[in-house]
Amino acid sequence: MRASEIIPMQAAGAHQPFLIADFTDGLSLQKEPWLSPKNAFRKLENARSFRGQLVKRDGYTRFGSLAEEATEQNWTTAPDFGSGSAFVMYTTSLPSEYWVPESIRATAPLGAASATITIVVDVGSVTPSPASNPSTWLYNLVNSGGSTVVGAIAFSWDPATSGYHQTVTIDWTLHPDQVLTSGNTTLHYRTIDDQPITGLVRFRNNDGDFTIAMNKERVFQYDATDGIFEPQGLGGAYTAYFTGTDDDYFWTWPGDDYLLMTNGVDPVHYWDPSVAVGSRVAEIATAWGGAGNELDTCRLVIRFRGRTLYFRTTESATVFPTRVRWTDAGSYTSIDALAFADAPATLGDIVTGGVIGNRIFIGFEQGWMELVATGDAVSPFQWEPLVSRFGAVSKLSTIQDNERLLSRGDTTMQAVDPNGQYYFDQKIPDLVKNFRSDKSDLSVGIRNEPQRSFWWTYVEGAETAPNNILVATYDEANNIGWSQYTNLPFNVFSEYESDQTPTWDSLGPLTWDDYSTVSWDDARVGVAGFTELIGGSRDGTVYQFGISATDNMFGTGRSSINMIAETQSLAPYPGQKAHLGWVDIYADAVANSSITLTFYVDSKSAAYKSVTLDLSSSDSSKVWRRIVIGKTGSFHRFRIETDTSYAVRIDAVVPYFRPAGRIREF
Repeated sequence: MRASEIIPMQAAGAHQPFLIADFTDGLSLQKEPWLSPKNAFRKLENARSFRGQLVKRDGYTRFGSLAEEATEQNWTTAPDFGSGSAFVMYTTSLPSEYWVPESIRATAPLGAASATITIVVDVGSVTPSPASNPSTWLYNLVNSGGSTVVGAIAFSWDPATSGYHQTVTIDWTLHPDQVLTSGNTTLHYRTIDDQPITGLVRFRNNDGDFTIAMNKERVFQYDATDGIFEPQGLGGAYTAYFTGTDDDYFWTWPGDDYLLMTNGVDPVHYWDPSVAVGSRVAEIATAWGGAGNELDTCRLVIRFRGRTLYFRTTESATVFPTRVRWTDAGSYTSIDALAFADAPATLGDIVTGGVIGNRIFIGFEQGWMELVATGDAVSPFQWEPLVSRFGAVSKLSTIQDNERLLSRGDTTMQAVDPNGQYYFDQKIPDLVKNFRSDKSDLSVGIRNEPQRSFWWTYVEGAETAPNNILVATYDEANNIGWSQYTNLPFNVFSEYESDQTPTWDSLGPLTWDDYSTVSWDDARVGVAGFTELIGGSRDGTVYQFGISATDNMFGTGRSSINMIAETQSLAPYPGQKAHLGWVDIYADAVANSSITLTFYVDSKSAAYKSVTLDLSSSDSSKVWRRIVIGKTGSFHRFRIETDTSYAVRIDAVVPYFRPAGRIREF
């Protein structure tokens, strides 16, 4: 060996800190060990970099369910009722499926106005499926004439009897205007419509703020009082009026004072909040030029400059994959037979689109184009090319981000703005290639403003529907940190703004352990005016994110969130081995919280050490923990994990290294 090839050795000495802090990079897959950012991770699941911390993701809890139309259930009643006695009603015959009571109608003979009625509801061992305990289940006790006597009766899950049980006592002297007659007591309830949710949207106009959900058959409106989504009729009927499948997601767009919707299969419909319940959903009449000329359906619909634009249309049973057709100014039904423009076929079918300012950008299978407003009343729109290399795969994967659109392609995450198209996923360049390409059209994106992140659902492995979320967290400096959230079976997302401040009662009957998982320090969550993220699942239930440290917090099927953060291969002295003396952890103090650190050396898959750390403290808001290691290797890496039901927020990880001789393995 020539003298020039000898690498000078640093003298062995004290260990030096290798600070890993100010977490911003998150998941990073594009660099080798010596070039990797030290605060990046080769695997980051159910955690994110947020405001400089490594944070376990928040959980979700039940928000509301899609309800079927009302059904009645008769109860048995106790005989021999007299003045001042108790009238007791029991039932053990509720349906075994998930149920949402609507009202209780009590009818019984009264011998005197001073009578007290006690109602006992006990469904015994009947367990709704999924078994849950939502805080928003409210009940109204009404007389046979339908007048409310008692409202807001909450039922609680009784673990001892594995059933629902509640006793309500009514002093009739408080209700002198109510008259009860003899007869059977009837429970009115709604069974759950447990089909997958294929559309979820927040719609606002002068009439109010509405949360609307869809499945493959119908439209539902959220009722905050009952905590359920009420079915909306078409012409007064509750029968199915859509014919799509579980994979035909809805594209929605706000109209002048109504919500436009299309699933790409059925004719375009709209939901009008000014019409009475039961007839709010209507089909848009889209015939033109006489009989036989019909707009059967379209993939996208956008209201723009007083016109309604329909993209990728099916007209009289013929598909026009690159066509946009529009209405007259000020209308959403009056279509001229000549009012359309076809884009060149070289880019394939229209897939998705969005609006930046006053400009429309449309994604095709092989690229993007802009639909330009010409100002000409005869030909108001024309297609113009946009510099782009990648196409789009899903109509709902496009997210509006200030002055650009973020979207998903077959092999990349992309950004589009008026200047063209560019990569958005430089830190995870090959990750999207692992997703199922035959299920790409089920990818849905949304901006989660409270958590400063973008979310995209995706299908991976043997899954047939979305079960994971790709997350891009951003900060005020527009730094992007990537991560993956797993085991989240959500199809679609939207926003919801609370209109009332939560109370202890509204949180439902919980134990103190339950309450300890609530993020009480985030005073904004649940407060009136604060926008929260909600998601529609495959069981007909809408869930709310960002409230607890467990999934399905208010249900008996609660599950802990399994957080994994695995570091890159750390090599603090290029060309030299390193001795890892110890590792310090700095984190928020959270009662009952813990993490497990597992250590690996070089390229070995077997761990040589694993330690669990308690992150609770009785006298401080921060904790410091040290793990003594004493291991030499060319590369060091470790994994941080937790599957507890409590929050984890890590400020810094500090391994201490010293040089330990030249690397000779290569």
